Amino acid sequence: MFLDDGATTQTVGLEGSAPGLIIGNWVWHELIDFAPGTVVLVLASTSYFESEYLRNYDAFLGEVAPHNAN
Repeated sequence: MFLDDGATTQTVGLEGSAPGLIIGNWVWHELIDFAPGTVVLVLASTSYFESEYLRNYDAFLGEVAPHNAN
């Protein structure tokens, strides 16, 4: 999994059947390099509304910059 908060990037490997990852607000994330037979389960604390999500990385960087200024 590729993670980027606008200031720091990291790649996190999720291997085996037990691990999970909690991703907070304002973190760009990409699910990458799946092994054959991989199953992904995504849980959220609120309902999904397409209009609330950024789909463009450059737009994300513009939006996240004020959050990293503190």
